[in-house]
Amino acid sequence: MNVNVRNNYYASPRYSSIFYDPWHLRYPRAWYPVHPLSPRVWWQPAPAWEYTWGWFSAGFFTHYLVDRALRPVPYYYGTNVYYVDDMVYVNGEPYVSASAYYAQAAEIAARGQAPVTIVVNVEAPSAGVAEVAPPQEEWLPVGTFAVVKDHEAADSSMIVQLATNKSGHIAGNIINMETDEALPVYGAVDPETQRVAIRIEGREEIAECGLWNLTQDTLAVLVHVDEKTTEEHMLVRLSDPEQEELAP
Repeated sequence: MNVNVRNNYYASPRYSSIFYDPWHLRYPRAWYPVHPLSPRVWWQPAPAWEYTWGWFSAGFFTHYLVDRALRPVPYYYGTNVYYVDDMVYVNGEPYVSASAYYAQAAEIAARGQAPVTIVVNVEAPSAGVAEVAPPQEEWLPVGTFAVVKDHEAADSSMIVQLATNKSGHIAGNIINMETDEALPVYGAVDPETQRVAIRIEGREEIAECGLWNLTQDTLAVLVHVDEKTTEEHMLVRLSDPEQEELAP
């Protein structure tokens, strides 16, 4: 647990303004649910594992046994998931090639990229087209995390906020505190492997971790820079700044 990262965030004046009004007005490209929720909600951690998995709709894990689904599958990169030459090993057994593992991550992330629905006015085509707003959905906050590359780092300029809907889609934002920029992220949970893969809008890198790992306060994520290059980063959970101010 990286206490220094948390303490430095809580001491920063920039930290207290995240997600609170008028945060979304300052970042028009940022993601937020069609059905608005209290800003405080986005600081909430993911609930206990049983509730997190139970959040998804029945159709999400159709064909998967419930008792199997309830067993979390932890992902510890370098320990139970690791690379040897061009092969990825899972729990000591050869799994797939490195390029195939990357392709799997890309495919999972793409599941969460909501297509834009275009509507043409058939009575007046010259009026142009309009995008249809996505339907209102329920979103379960997964939490807000500081992103660090070094396990011993004392500070970070990047934070990521994540949520999931009942179909296993992941959405949220990554926020660069130095450049004052917020970009949406999208991705999905794979119900068979419990593997989560996300991508920043407009970027090629793909980050992955286990769904169970996202319920923890600190976790490792594997970042696929490209098909052949990976980096390991760490997420450190942050909490609501208003609650921190109330803490003794």
